[in-house]
Amino acid sequence: MFAALLALAVIGANHRVIFFGETFGLRDFSVFGYPLALQLQESLKAGELPLWNLLSECGHPFLAQWNTMTLYPPMLLTVLFPLGPALAIFCLGHQYLGGLGMYFLARRWTRNGPGAALAGVLFTFDGIMQTSLMWPNNIAALGLLPWVILAVQTGWRTGGQVLLGAVLLSGLQLLTGAPEMIVFTWMFVLLALGHECKRAGAERKQMLLRCGVVIGMAALLAAVQLLPFFDLLANSERLASGGRVTSYVKWYGWANFFLPFFECLGWERYGGIIHASQIWTHSYYLGYAPWLLLGLALFRNRNDFPRNLAACVIFALIFAMGPTGRLYSWVDAIMPLEWMRYPVKFLTFAKIAMPLLAAWGVRRLSMPGNRKVLWISIAMVGVLMGLAVWMQYNVRLPREGAELAHWNMPIRLQWFGATAIAVVLARHVRGKGRRLVLFGIVGISAADLLVHQPKLSPTVAAGSYQTELKHAQELATARHPDGRAMPSMQAVESQVYGPLHELPRIIPDMRTWLAHNANLIDRVPLVGGFYSLHLPQFRRLYYEMSPDYTNLNEDLADFMGITHTTEGSARFNWVVRTNAQPLITVGRKPVFLDEVNVVDELTAGGFDPAAEVFFGDSAASAIKADAAPDAKVTVVRHDPHHVEFIVNSPNPTVATVAQIHYHWWQAEVDGEPVEIHRANHAFQGLAVPAGEHRVVLRYVDQGFRLGALLSLLAMLGILVGWWRLPRRQ
Repeated sequence: MFAALLALAVIGANHRVIFFGETFGLRDFSVFGYPLALQLQESLKAGELPLWNLLSECGHPFLAQWNTMTLYPPMLLTVLFPLGPALAIFCLGHQYLGGLGMYFLARRWTRNGPGAALAGVLFTFDGIMQTSLMWPNNIAALGLLPWVILAVQTGWRTGGQVLLGAVLLSGLQLLTGAPEMIVFTWMFVLLALGHECKRAGAERKQMLLRCGVVIGMAALLAAVQLLPFFDLLANSERLASGGRVTSYVKWYGWANFFLPFFECLGWERYGGIIHASQIWTHSYYLGYAPWLLLGLALFRNRNDFPRNLAACVIFALIFAMGPTGRLYSWVDAIMPLEWMRYPVKFLTFAKIAMPLLAAWGVRRLSMPGNRKVLWISIAMVGVLMGLAVWMQYNVRLPREGAELAHWNMPIRLQWFGATAIAVVLARHVRGKGRRLVLFGIVGISAADLLVHQPKLSPTVAAGSYQTELKHAQELATARHPDGRAMPSMQAVESQVYGPLHELPRIIPDMRTWLAHNANLIDRVPLVGGFYSLHLPQFRRLYYEMSPDYTNLNEDLADFMGITHTTEGSARFNWVVRTNAQPLITVGRKPVFLDEVNVVDELTAGGFDPAAEVFFGDSAASAIKADAAPDAKVTVVRHDPHHVEFIVNSPNPTVATVAQIHYHWWQAEVDGEPVEIHRANHAFQGLAVPAGEHRVVLRYVDQGFRLGALLSLLAMLGILVGWWRLPRRQ
């Protein structure tokens, strides 16, 4: 019954997607989730696995990015069906799957049906889950999260074939590419394991061994994704220079648990309501039931696991404060955390733990001696709400969203009153009526979460992503391999997505302006890109392209083959650049410099891309060439994973490819391997002898190949284990 009612609630809340074929359009779904899924769909339909992306950042690893879900099996849904509605249904399916899994997990831990139903509803419709509908990878990992915990716990208890099921689910979650969600999953697993090991006797070693087997086998099963990812991470700017912490909860952020509009902005740029202190999630509201029931779950409970969960929630809230919280700084001094740019993501731990604590509270609601605890809990939540209201009116904080918060406060008080009355009734009513009141709490919580913020996941017509736009003809000559486009950085900074009520217009605007990864929708090569991991050499040049955000570095733009840019801050006024160089050139004079000085020389104003190319001094011994103005190049093939061209030069020369230098690229000249050197700091260059020669560059990801072998061996091990291991109930 719960599964059916939850399905009706998800369908009812998203009926425009289910019945009218619409899709989501808010923020990252439109410029990140959808374009990446389209890139995957186009590549698979062309019969190739997208290891390398030609359309972003002058070439960039695609599969190795931790959120493209290239190898996540359910993504086939988006390949077989129209992408717009298919990707939205993919997200909704995982939202439903997560709620159902939390129901079974809470029922296992609390042995209480109404409490488990409340936990399932809270997990399905809380603010973070609804916001995560714009991130297909995050919603997929969250959807699998409770199932992984449940399966691993069952596996270490019973062993047998159940253990292999835990391996499959854990490996599947690893393939979603949502590191923080995966880490939080295993924090819960290890917390539960530690709790059980503390009480276990002779079985303790066996439980630890079984859990270790799941971790090891799941890592092997997902090695085909993990090895390329860790390789890119090791070479990315995240580890090279640390991440810039930009989104964390301020000291007053706790108030948003009780007043979801507290210090929020009606920021048109994001198409909805957003917090003044962080931009990751539009809401982390959990409803009032978990807070009202928290005291019952913690006090006079012989099971200390709920108290352990509550303690972890407190630590997570402090971590979510980022640099403003002392705990984060202390841990960062020991184990660097700056690679995690959004400390606010630690609130996900509260999103997972609070529904389970609410389920324990429901279980203990009717136990004798808890009446005083319940009234104290209601009074404390009331005090916190009153303090939040007082802060809204009296404390000097950012005031942009004051009118919005004032309008929403009376509505919040009504929902708080309704939830508190239902909880009190459930404590006092006996017989069949009590069960009805308990499910009334579930219904009130579901309705509260669904309406607490209007249009938390707004939809648009799927055609918004497919309609042929004017800019597609304007940028026709920027198609690969003829050139690339780059909007001015001033235009990047002045981007305006449009107000919420004009959301259908936002998608065409972002496509026209090539915002973030929207260029993938119309297959326009872009110098920039919106990814989690970037290669530091290219990113440095990218920001040097326009250090004052107005004037473009024409020399670098010529070398990168930029044929189109915008004029000043004009968002749609594309200007054609006629001096752009071909993406593959020969005959330039090699100039050898100290690696430290290459960028300075490139940006000082004396660089001539038509006559010279800069190499680090370490390449001087391998490149014996000079300028060869009579050299010619004929491009035979320029595909994502294969570049082939013929060089005809009277003298030894160098060939340069305006494509990002990454160590998995291999080169051959007439079938003989040659070394690819870093040209102009971030690109590819190699020596070519005099005469006519065929040059071939191939992208050969050895990490992917090794990972595929390990994953295949793990799958064979699972099949053998399924045949040999006993089946356990």
